[in-house]
Amino acid sequence: MPELDAVPMTRLSRTTTACLEFDGHPVATSENSVDLSHLAEVHRYAEVVMVRPFSADGTEASASYSMTRPIGIPGDGRLPALRRAAMHVRFDVRLFGLGVSLVEATIPRLGARTRQLVLATPVAPGRIEFRVAMQVLYEGGRLRSIAERIAARIATKAFVHDVRQDVPIWATQRYVSRPALAHGDGPIVPYRRWARQFLEHDG
Repeated sequence: MPELDAVPMTRLSRTTTACLEFDGHPVATSENSVDLSHLAEVHRYAEVVMVRPFSADGTEASASYSMTRPIGIPGDGRLPALRRAAMHVRFDVRLFGLGVSLVEATIPRLGARTRQLVLATPVAPGRIEFRVAMQVLYEGGRLRSIAERIAARIATKAFVHDVRQDVPIWATQRYVSRPALAHGDGPIVPYRRWARQFLEHDG
């Protein structure tokens, strides 16, 4: 399991959680952390840049990238101002095997970070249970508890929205250990090479 940086509990929001179940392969869900091209094509994020390339050490791997993304959630008519706003975000991703990911997002403009623990568990052949736990850390001090809960819920809802955009793609993918790549696919080859160690049958 990942070791988390020590953070005073008074500066962390309450944890919000979500759980989805869908067709897919855990290699594909973790692969999103290195597949930068899909961030622009599927999620319509702008200015996607690799900050620190994918690297692996035994059963752990990591990567960092930045992008500009909307604050709000498409289709949420209650927050039109947020839907139009955008923020620059840096993501630092750590993978602990195929089933555990720790994603920390830094949002300089808000002086905030989010911490997401993502768990992908096969529950049947070709079927995954996908759980996420989200916390928000405010660098400038503790917000009122109601504001913390709102911020964490918005962040969790936005993450689940992104996952739902990926689900139809994951459901139609077939795992191939040595995929044919397209220009802009990013470091998928070294990722797949790293992922093979967790697969009993790789062919």
